[in-house]
Amino acid sequence: MGILAGGVESREFAEQWLMRLKRWDTVRQTLLFPRLREIISDHQPSSVFEIGCGEGSATAMLIPAVSNDCSITATDINQTLLTECKKKFESRVTIASLDIRNPPSIGQQFDVILCCSVLMLVDDATLRRAAAWMRAHLKDSGIALVSIVHPSWTLAANTALAQEQLSKTITFPAGWDGVSLSLYYRNTAWYREKLSEPQFYVKTEETITLPIDAERLGARFSGFDTKPVYWILMLTPSCT
Repeated sequence: MGILAGGVESREFAEQWLMRLKRWDTVRQTLLFPRLREIISDHQPSSVFEIGCGEGSATAMLIPAVSNDCSITATDINQTLLTECKKKFESRVTIASLDIRNPPSIGQQFDVILCCSVLMLVDDATLRRAAAWMRAHLKDSGIALVSIVHPSWTLAANTALAQEQLSKTITFPAGWDGVSLSLYYRNTAWYREKLSEPQFYVKTEETITLPIDAERLGARFSGFDTKPVYWILMLTPSCT
């Protein structure tokens, strides 16, 4: 089960997740999504598959990054979030339910698989299954893009629901009180190792850093030091 398993399908979780995303929307829109859009556009895909689309923030970034002929499939486990995504993009994007904790084979391979802010919320076994699924459904010439909140970053915009779920499923590292933690900490080497296991090659990795003048983005960032905020891995099949 993933770290947020048990609550991740609920409407309450969707509401809390949307509230949290609002706090981070400026950072994602100005720092993370432009870089992802550039990488995807350079690859010129004919098919894109998104894992964990939520309400469609990254989906909106995908559409202008690809040609009109490119098929886009956006998936999530939470039906409330999928409904929001469908309202925005049903005419352009195929919306489907997918539980990455136990994903079925869908008999199709894609040029790009995108997974934003998902794998940091799952346990070891789920991450291995997700990585194996991505490899099986990625073309040999394709790329998988995985982005997570950087492990060195501690989110201040925590939610009560996320905290409750985390407190039930993990033991917080020594020195952490659990109140300021909203994501399970693993170092970058751990992700590289686990994602390389299903015959993936870590082609590139990038750290998106919050710039010094980022406090202009709003008072909610006051008190934060300049530090890594997002981490992007570009994975390619090891046969290429």
